[in-house]
Amino acid sequence: YFLSSLFLGLTISAIPFIIYEERNVLRGRYRDLIFVLLGIAVVVSLVAFRSNSAEIGAINFQSLNMMQYIYLVISGALAISAMLLPGVSGSTVLLILGVYVPAISSLKEVMSLNFQYLPGICSLAAGILIGIIFASKLIRKGLRRFRPQMVYLIIGLLIGSLYAISMGPTTLEVPREPMDFSSFNIIAFLLGMLVLGGLEFVKKHTENKEKKSLE
Repeated sequence: YFLSSLFLGLTISAIPFIIYEERNVLRGRYRDLIFVLLGIAVVVSLVAFRSNSAEIGAINFQSLNMMQYIYLVISGALAISAMLLPGVSGSTVLLILGVYVPAISSLKEVMSLNFQYLPGICSLAAGILIGIIFASKLIRKGLRRFRPQMVYLIIGLLIGSLYAISMGPTTLEVPREPMDFSSFNIIAFLLGMLVLGGLEFVKKHTENKEKKSLE
């Protein structure tokens, strides 16, 4: 619940930053707001598929079936592709897909020379490589040719991910209740907002220094 609250803070604070950064692109393009709904629908559909798929279930890197190996490859490709989108975190995507916590735990096991977890880590890494080779080109092309639509889609993905993150505890190997007001951690939430705000401050400070050096 601490981790879910942290990601909620990161995600909510990312939305106004994106709108502000892309304000010139979005201005007057209100007919493209339909892509916000599309983004929300994509995330909610992923959560529904993840929750109702008996073949995937909770991801345990120590004992994976063939469908779960394929799921890890797809998860890796989606996560690395998301990192090319403004405001979308690859870690958030993995959390939505129920892979983030198992992947972190499994990576620690591999670093402790427990190689039972290695095939799952390799599957996730293969997906990341596939995403770098193929998906990245499509995303860059989409951002160049259809930027307003892509930005609205990203905003929708972020809004939808708020629901997905709150459902994150249900994807654990031992499922827990979805996050609600009683399990919400305000300290973690504020920390997430602070982290993103700090990163944006550093980014703006660096850009201003570069501009002054060029003058």
